[in-house]
Amino acid sequence: MKRLLFFIATVICISQASAQSKRQMLKKMGTTFYQEDFKEVLDMSVVLEEQYPKETDHYYYKYIAQLLTIDRGGDLQKLLDLEDEKGKTDKFYNYWLGRIHLSRYEFEDAKEHLDAFMKLDVYKSSIILKETRDMLNTIKKAIPYYDNPDDYEVERLPEGINTIYSEISPAFFNGHEELVFASNKNLTGSFHEEPVYTIYHSVKEDGEWTAPSAISTLGTFEHENAKIEIINEDNRLYMYSPQNGGDLIYSEYRNESWSPPKEFDQSLRDRYIENHFFINDSEDLIMFVKDYNIWETRLQNGTWTAPKPIKGKVNTSYYEESPFLSHSGTTLYFSSNRPESMGGYDIFKSEFDETTQSWGEPENMGFPINTIDHDINFEVTPSDLNGYFSSDRLHSVGGYDIYYFHKEDKINVKGVVTDLNTGGPAKGVDVRFMPVVYEDEIFHQKTNSNGEFTIPVFTNEKFETEVLIQGESLYKGTFESSIPLDKPNLTVNFEVRVPAQLKAKTDYTKLYEGSKEDSSVDIEMLGNKFRGGRKAVVNNIYFDFQSYRITSDSYPVLQQIYDALNGAPDLAVEIGGHTDNIGTHEYNMELSQKRAEAVRTWLIDKGISGSRVKAVGYGEEVPLASNDDEENGRELNRRIEIRVLE
Repeated sequence: MKRLLFFIATVICISQASAQSKRQMLKKMGTTFYQEDFKEVLDMSVVLEEQYPKETDHYYYKYIAQLLTIDRGGDLQKLLDLEDEKGKTDKFYNYWLGRIHLSRYEFEDAKEHLDAFMKLDVYKSSIILKETRDMLNTIKKAIPYYDNPDDYEVERLPEGINTIYSEISPAFFNGHEELVFASNKNLTGSFHEEPVYTIYHSVKEDGEWTAPSAISTLGTFEHENAKIEIINEDNRLYMYSPQNGGDLIYSEYRNESWSPPKEFDQSLRDRYIENHFFINDSEDLIMFVKDYNIWETRLQNGTWTAPKPIKGKVNTSYYEESPFLSHSGTTLYFSSNRPESMGGYDIFKSEFDETTQSWGEPENMGFPINTIDHDINFEVTPSDLNGYFSSDRLHSVGGYDIYYFHKEDKINVKGVVTDLNTGGPAKGVDVRFMPVVYEDEIFHQKTNSNGEFTIPVFTNEKFETEVLIQGESLYKGTFESSIPLDKPNLTVNFEVRVPAQLKAKTDYTKLYEGSKEDSSVDIEMLGNKFRGGRKAVVNNIYFDFQSYRITSDSYPVLQQIYDALNGAPDLAVEIGGHTDNIGTHEYNMELSQKRAEAVRTWLIDKGISGSRVKAVGYGEEVPLASNDDEENGRELNRRIEIRVLE
């Protein structure tokens, strides 16, 4: 009997220890999730599922992390299946759904969820409010571009060139049949290490790109220096070297091999060329980025001029990068995160004004060249009709991928959608033409009151077609636009059955059923934008009796406060001192003030700026519990509160 009882007790202890370990892992995973370290969240989910195969509480974190990183275009359903639970209990549910839809370019859905999050009457940090407003502004700017795609088709180069790593800085020669680019795919070790880039060369043979070969003679480059440029006539490959204060080096392609790099011009050493550069065909103009603006130096009478910012309207207080000059020298392409960008870095072009001898107002090149992600390293052929660039857009294989673009003619597709249930026009339905090859380009329009639509699409293209209403698919098919260019338009009609009663839309503003109070948070979440409230209550900062001298037992929790402030440099807080009601009002006010100031002084001595920390004594005026009882009352009231100042 004793053995049986001992066995049962042992099993209970092991079970309790296992449950505690699981809770600790889930809590750590939640903290990591709200720090937005999604790669670590996914690593932790693997460990959790190995140790606790039936555990499902972490799925919410896992699915969101996947959809924002490694599976941006993946199936949303697993996350949506958690809506009844998480939508009611997590006030950030609509924030996450909005952010996921935005990353997938699903702007209407993103706006619906982000609007619902903004309308939710709960505490939100000023940081997350600004971030949400910025996302809504991105949506507002992006929709006109996505609804009216420019006359370019954009194609991601195949896997082999593009990998799970980053491919950047494409440069071409031999027409555009040979390509060199930089990639960190030889990266060894952790993704957290500084990536090292190698330059690769690929040739287009019979319409297919050969497996890229590393140009080992050129060495390796750090990310910020991995910019390359080809001079077509001489087959010279230019690179940036940080040596000698900034210098250009080059390699020549002769007999199907690249020569070891040589210095281009020693006299450039004191011109302080920087890494984002362009050099023209005649090798007498160099543009480069300095202090996030575009500068230039010219070769005149055998001497390079002193570098100066280019004239005109290109440079701003924002960031300008990756300059590239057209073959004619009259169009400048560059990337910038200026307000006219949809989001991230967009590619702009500016025309040179011969009268003013300056660069004109830049024009956003629109979608599909640009997306709400980062689009950089734009290079165009002498015809100005095709070229390459790098982007980390949706459907990229890894970080940055290389894309090929070419200009294409369009033709109008006209038609009528008929509702078979009524025999009349289907008005307000969304008609979509989606090119099979180009994943992100959608040509669409809602029908008018007569069920009519007119949509310009690419010629000589195969499309998937779909007719929808309120997101519900009514028809799917295919369509080809292979017709003579002299034909003014093409007609295609659709017959659908519009449901008599449409499915009621979820009111996401009413989904959340959790507490709307300004709750207290753990200290480590104090500087986090996802904090649930403005304050952290600290009961384990200890002072000598009737004193404001901090005891050494308090140092661990003080270190936590310091870590929170140090990790969020813009965070300002109030240290609030509170007492019980033992003693006079005047005494308690003075004691609480001095104790709050003692905590403030400790933080300042550790290096936190005094301007970020305010000390206030409240005495016994703001109790958490009744002062009639010691253990459940006065002890709780003797505390320090850390409150975020917003």
